Amino acid sequence: MRQKRLIAGLNNGQKIRVMVDGVGFYTTVGETAKICTTKHRAAVQVALQNLAYHRGMDAVRNTPEKHTGFGFNYNYTADGKEQVVVPVQVDMIIDGE
Repeated sequence: MRQKRLIAGLNNGQKIRVMVDGVGFYTTVGETAKICTTKHRAAVQVALQNLAYHRGMDAVRNTPEKHTGFGFNYNYTADGKEQVVVPVQVDMIIDGE
């Protein structure tokens, strides 16, 4: 059965490289929904949303460069109590490059 797009503007089958909290792995956009911890899953998905936004804005502005990676520190707050900074970087894997 077909799964709804997880991140608007990116295909679920798009291959990506993720570095989150010092751990790197290769996966797809759709598989990020299965990341074990909530803070890491949220950090990766917010990074993907930012990447999709910047790629969309590149298309609107008709700029020649294409964003293929995005990295930042994500501030995760669990139950409004504790704030944890999660460093995350997401890079798209483009076939043929």
